[in-house]
Amino acid sequence: MTISIEKNGHQITTTKEWFEFAPPKGKEKQWKEGRSALEMANFSLSNSFPGLITKVLNETKLSPSETGFICEPEANSSFGKGFGRGEPRNHDLLMIGNNTIIGIEAKVSESFDVGIREKRKQVKSEQRINKFLDFVYGDKKPNNVENLYYQLFSAVLGSIKEAERRNISNVIVLVLVFKDPRITDKDNNNTAYNDFIKTLSVNMEEPFHFPGAQSINCWIKKVEVEIGVEYKFR
Repeated sequence: MTISIEKNGHQITTTKEWFEFAPPKGKEKQWKEGRSALEMANFSLSNSFPGLITKVLNETKLSPSETGFICEPEANSSFGKGFGRGEPRNHDLLMIGNNTIIGIEAKVSESFDVGIREKRKQVKSEQRINKFLDFVYGDKKPNNVENLYYQLFSAVLGSIKEAERRNISNVIVLVLVFKDPRITDKDNNNTAYNDFIKTLSVNMEEPFHFPGAQSINCWIKKVEVEIGVEYKFR
């Protein structure tokens, strides 16, 4: 498994280069140990990262068709026409393979932005939010939809739209949650992730086909990564 990390023509092999060429939106404020931006960079550049990606591909039965990935940190994916005004999807790491897109959302204790109800108060137009919900659920929206977290919808749609633009048929939305005993912040993402997955009634071993993208095979996976001398994941 070969993995090349690049940004705007610059090869990235160190965390220093990562911050130089692909800093997080909050710059130095977010670039610190125990926060997802730096932990994601450290892990992606480690020898353990290809093993995790191989594990995920084996679970989705996509391994035979994928030999390597070109990766872009802090990559933007447009949602395209019809989704109203707003920022594009910002992937912590976007991985492009032969026939698979992997969109990674990294967390330590951070939440998935805010809930849908709260997001409606923040945006100038609700068109995007309503289109997100239609894309994911069609006319079968769950009763608790307003309590689900916006960033999970953004991750799914951004990854799928990127795949459609590249004529790629397989998508993996991968949530990486870094665990470290030195980090004592409350975990703000586990319940939110589980609540979202329950609304999909999806068998995680098989691809899911969203109403808004029936031709795309989509898997949603969450992996917990233990930070230490060696990375361990489950």
